[in-house]
Amino acid sequence: MESIVSAPVRPLVPVPRSGAMAMVRGLLVLCGAAILATAFLLDPVAAVTVAEPAGTFLRAIAGRLSSALDWPWVLGFAGVVAIVAHLAGNPQMRRTWTAVLVAGAIIGITATAVRSVTGRTRPGALVEQGWHGLRHEGRWLFGAHAYNAFPSGHTATIAGMAALLLRRRHRLAPLAVALTMLVAWSRMAVGAHRLSDVIALMLLAAVLIRPLETFLPDTFSRSSGSEDAASASTDLDRRAPLAVGSA
Repeated sequence: MESIVSAPVRPLVPVPRSGAMAMVRGLLVLCGAAILATAFLLDPVAAVTVAEPAGTFLRAIAGRLSSALDWPWVLGFAGVVAIVAHLAGNPQMRRTWTAVLVAGAIIGITATAVRSVTGRTRPGALVEQGWHGLRHEGRWLFGAHAYNAFPSGHTATIAGMAALLLRRRHRLAPLAVALTMLVAWSRMAVGAHRLSDVIALMLLAAVLIRPLETFLPDTFSRSSGSEDAASASTDLDRRAPLAVGSA
């Protein structure tokens, strides 16, 4: 019988982890770009379905909601919780809410910096609508309220806080996301922002939260950290004399 010589089987070469992560990041970027492009296309639809139908009563509710969930109050809440946790001797809770505070503050500051240079007019502003950058009609627009709609600043802080809680899989993450959506609705209802303004901000928070965890490891550490290890070591030191005395 003739012997059948089989061709050598080449082992499957695994895709390098770095290459797989690059592919995932590329897909996420494409998805984000598609979401933002869709939001721009839906701006007129959102204006008709959200901003225009909102009567006096709904606009009043939206205005109060925007004020109540603005950055001083939500950051202040996170700070108070962090201080209470510190006083109660709960380092894990203190680190979590300190991380929430830092995430909300940094993403809020970033959004303010971006919207100060885009020059996009607010939909309810009585000015020439469009994108005007830093300067328009012979004057600087930096800090001009009517020209800093993109992205939404009101939504920025609470969206950053919600993003951190989501990454932590915290039990309050659903509530934080719901409050972010309410703030986004309120900003559109009062005519201060378009759909694309708030969607862009949410995407910005999703993009920035990972680098924040990388560059601020002490604040964003998910583990108990060195403080818990030091506490455990202190407890062992306290118990050692008792063990020697009872021997």
